[in-house]
Amino acid sequence: MIEPALHELGLSEDLVTGEAVVLELRPASFATRSLAFALDLSVLGGIAFVVTLALPLI
Repeated sequence: MIEPALHELGLSEDLVTGEAVVLELRPASFATRSLAFALDLSVLGGIAFVVTLALPLI
């Protein structure tokens, strides 16, 4: 099934919030996404480390 183009349906490419506010957002670059992923992994690793240290104390 081929998806119709947005302009054929009368839709815009902008993101509209629930309050009907149009947000003009650019997609995140590869570097930004990579940095966010690395930050997420480091936070999760830190939490896992703390939980691992706390388990014997329970």
